[in-house]
Amino acid sequence: MIMDKILEVKDLKISFRTSGGTLKAVRNISFDLERGKTFAIVGESGSGKSVTSKAILGILAGNSIIEGGEILYDGKDLLKISEDEMYKIRGDKISMIFQDPLSSLNPIVKIGKQITEAMLLKNKANRREAKAEFNKLLSLLKENMISAVGAESRPKIEEMIKTFDKFCIEATKLENSYNTSESAAGEIVSDIEEFLFMASKKQKLDVKLTLKDIVKRMKKIRDPFFTANYAAEIASMSAELLNEASRYTAPKAKSGDEAGEILPESMETALGRVKDLMNATIERTRPDFFCIGFYKLKNPNEELSKIPVEKLNDKALEFLNKSFLDEFIDFEVKGIRYAYETALEKKKTVIPKLEEARKFYLGDFEKSQAMSKCKTLSADVESSIDRLEIVKD
Repeated sequence: MIMDKILEVKDLKISFRTSGGTLKAVRNISFDLERGKTFAIVGESGSGKSVTSKAILGILAGNSIIEGGEILYDGKDLLKISEDEMYKIRGDKISMIFQDPLSSLNPIVKIGKQITEAMLLKNKANRREAKAEFNKLLSLLKENMISAVGAESRPKIEEMIKTFDKFCIEATKLENSYNTSESAAGEIVSDIEEFLFMASKKQKLDVKLTLKDIVKRMKKIRDPFFTANYAAEIASMSAELLNEASRYTAPKAKSGDEAGEILPESMETALGRVKDLMNATIERTRPDFFCIGFYKLKNPNEELSKIPVEKLNDKALEFLNKSFLDEFIDFEVKGIRYAYETALEKKKTVIPKLEEARKFYLGDFEKSQAMSKCKTLSADVESSIDRLEIVKD
């Protein structure tokens, strides 16, 4: 059986500079972690467990010295990658729950805020990176489109690129709003199921508080596309749950035991209807926000959420194709083909240089000669890469 190793630590050696000299902390640590498996590092205090874990995350103290070894994650040595590359891995792929909450959590800030802070910051950073990459590729596409069809088309192509960017932003805003409401509805379904299950097991619950919390979250489901044809039902069911909460009386304890919750049949029915309604909103046909984003950009005053979603999707797609996308794709195809053919011609000149360099490095050479040739060759190889190609060779 072939092991799928997600993490490999090989002969790791770590020391620390101190006022009394170099302190050897970790010596020749090696272990493998298979994908989907659990691996425990056990040892007495000061044996190097935390140091090893921090080395994997790249968060060792400034006086640390990594004297040797490798930390391979998915085949990539984490000790040799840049901080920018590590930033993409740390938190998303590898994370750490620290053992001492008093040193990790701020006692005057709510725990929920502290726990979610990293996720929010990471998400914002990922969005910034994605937006920057999108703008970079869009600019590159524009220049290749112009080169392919001629400079006289620059004004038209620049205007089309600007329009494409604008309606993509509009589509993203619409979809983010929809996703927020969809996520809220999904959480309500999950919470109702858990609440009803706990009640069926006669668990002690704060019924009134739970119902009021569900109503509070239902009122935040406001996206017009998500609530289309359901807004009145959501409002009606919210009022019904509040009424159930106001009428509820907790059962009294019997024989000195703490009583569990026995929900009225009307409350269970109301919660079941809310659950079905939330599922119905989630399962309905999803709007095509890419097409709708363009339609809304050109028709800002039209109330699109009142149009049945299937009809709206067809209408928006037809409008986008006729008004913009068919022509844009024609320019785009020419630009992508131009980028490919230009890179292909450059590759033809780079390949002989690579072969020449291979022979050079197999022989005798001075360091200065090697560095100079490497610098020139790197620039040639870089220029031969088609940056518009999705999968790069």
